[in-house]
Amino acid sequence: DKDFVIPDICIENKSNEWIVMLNDSSLPEARISKYYIDIYKTNKDDKKIKDFLSKKIESAKWFIEALRERDNTIKKVVLAIIDFQSSYLESSGTDLKPMILKDIADKINMDISTVSRVTSSKYIQFPWGVKHMKSLFSEGIKTESGEEISSITVKNIIKKIINDEDKKNPVLDEDITKKLNRDGY
Repeated sequence: DKDFVIPDICIENKSNEWIVMLNDSSLPEARISKYYIDIYKTNKDDKKIKDFLSKKIESAKWFIEALRERDNTIKKVVLAIIDFQSSYLESSGTDLKPMILKDIADKINMDISTVSRVTSSKYIQFPWGVKHMKSLFSEGIKTESGEEISSITVKNIIKKIINDEDKKNPVLDEDITKKLNRDGY
């Protein structure tokens, strides 16, 4: 029994431009019921009903606006990630740059906690697969040449070495370290 992830955000490349779409098709559209607006309009003379419905309609408008703002924040964060991780997108998911929450927060002038909240529970559908947004964030490791690469890139190299090893004669940790050092890590 496998669990399937439904991505919250879909990213497509159309005419060399990355397009961000929120995947909220399963959610109903938030709107104020015509029924309650009609009651409000037909009972303008009844102060109690008018005041009650007026408050409820204002609350609904505020809630709808908050949903729109949430969607705008998600898009802002994703667009900043796309801009920051252009090499990752162009390499079909192999060339991940080191990126921390602060990088994105600074880029879009938002609080780190907001970026963290947006990225901690969302999945993105890239053309090559679905990724948890948090997996795009990593610390950097300096190479011998002074370039900074993602710690995830180094972990993937180590994972490949281990997957390719002869299981009867596994590669020693020291040999993995030597290989990484020879390759400039």
